[in-house]
Order: sequence, then C-alpha cells, then structure tokens
Amino acid sequence: MAFNLTGKSGSPILTEETFDRARAAVVRNGEAMTMSGFTNKLITLVALTIISAAVAMNTLDEKTAMGLTTVCAIVGFLMVLAMSFSPKLATFLAVPYAIVEGGFLSGIVVAIEHYYPGVAMNALLATAALLVATVVSYRTGLIKVNEKFMSIMKFACIGVLIYALLGWASFFFMPSLFNSLYSWSSGNLIGLGICVALLIFGAMSLVMDLYIVEEGIQSAQPKAFEWYCAMSVLVTVVFIYVKMIELLVRIAYAFNDD
Repeated sequence: MAFNLTGKSGSPILTEETFDRARAAVVRNGEAMTMSGFTNKLITLVALTIISAAVAMNTLDEKTAMGLTTVCAIVGFLMVLAMSFSPKLATFLAVPYAIVEGGFLSGIVVAIEHYYPGVAMNALLATAALLVATVVSYRTGLIKVNEKFMSIMKFACIGVLIYALLGWASFFFMPSLFNSLYSWSSGNLIGLGICVALLIFGAMSLVMDLYIVEEGIQSAQPKAFEWYCAMSVLVTVVFIYVKMIELLVRIAYAFNDD
C-alpha cells in the first residue's frame, strides 16, 4: 500500500480501528472475506431495504409512515453504534438494520411524494447515476485514495459533525437559522450549496468504503466481516439518497419562490 491507514480517519464507519476490533472480536473459521461475498451481501441488504420501504409505503398512511421514520431513525442509529463497537454483531444485525432502513425511508418518500410526485424516483435515478460515476472514477484511478484524500476526509467528517450538532442546537434555540439552512422548504443558495457539499461528502465516503473493503480482503479479514462492510456501504448509500431527495426538494422550492 502507498501509506499506512493506522491512526487515519476516513469513512465514519469503516476505519482501521474497525479492522482491529474485527480481528479481536470475530473468530476465524478458516475462510476469509471476498469481493463476491461482500457484493452478494450488499445486494441482499439493498434489496431488503427497498422491499421494506415498499411494504411500509403501501400499507401505512402518511402520518403513521412519518412516525415510523422517526422510530427507525433512532433504532437504526443505535444498531449502527452497536455494530461499530462490535463488528461481529453485524452478522446478526445487518439484515434487521436493512429492514429498519426501509422503514426509515418510507415516511420520507411518502411525505415528499404527497407534495412533489415523482421526486423520490428522480432522486433514486440521480443517486444511482452518482454511485455508478463514483465507483467508475475510483476503479479507473480518476479518484485516488492517498494521504491527501484521507486528510480531506478527516476534516470533512469533522465538518459534517459540526453541521449536524449546529442543526440540533438551532432547532431548539435558533429557529430562524434552522429554517434557513436545514429546512427542506428553503431554497436559498446557502442551503443548496451545503446540500451539494454533503452529496460530495457522501460520494467521497463511498470511495473510502470501497478502498477499506479492498484492504479488508487483502488483509484476509474473517468471512463474517463481509456483513459489516455491506452494512457500512448501505449507510452511505441511504445517506446519499436522502440528500439527493433534499436537493431536489430545495430546488423545487427555489423555483416556486421565483
């Protein structure tokens, strides 16, 4: 490798420290993780997320679906936190987590489709295009993971964390700031710019995810670790999709304001 990942920070979930925990927590059964195994598990989790979301959207009314989104957001966060501290739990929690993610997305999609029919599908297509472009750019070497890339990701993660904390604080103490920067019903340029920046961050996180997955394969991580890697990539994909929906909604509001 061109550099050592030890002590570095890139993807918020897939890190070198994660590998250390996996080595200590997962008992090797003589079979190491592979790219095909990881890919199959990722496809399984994505499919379960889509099916879960579709079932919830077709059986729940808008109010109930939004309530489900709130509950699933909390449950999903706790599940990711648990798997981050103990990667071996992903073997048991990755599939339930994918189902929870579908429930989380259902309320968002139902609410958005009520006001802007077609936005969710357009966001899905745009997300797929961004994911393909990101993967191709990484595979062809157009985007390289090096020391500079890792440093950028480290500061980007800190920036996203600060942005999230500011959003939480402004919701309670500075409603005007929250409505300006965080509310999807705002089409101002600053909010749009931040949304685009977060999409770029999501794409960079996907690159980091793929790189560390390859590191895991090369270092012969346990087969069970495939579930954790697949779950981590699913987190990134869902993040990108939600941000893509937000961007399209903000653009729609901007045009309506005009």
